Amino acid sequence: MMKVQPAALLSAVCIVFAHASGAADGSAEAGQSKAAPCVACHGVNGNSANPVWPSLAGQHSPYIV
Repeated sequence: MMKVQPAALLSAVCIVFAHASGAADGSAEAGQSKAAPCVACHGVNGNSANPVWPSLAGQHSPYIV
């Protein structure tokens, strides 16, 4: 079974939402800045410290979508 890194999953999800119009052109640094709004609530590694916002780390793709 493939194990997905929580930070990579979080970044990917946030990039999709931040740049939903098409493929993201840019760098990891650009993606990190685009993911900042997601990190504010869901945490750097996708583990929310507040029960109001769900943890994204370790979630299956249908949950994320």
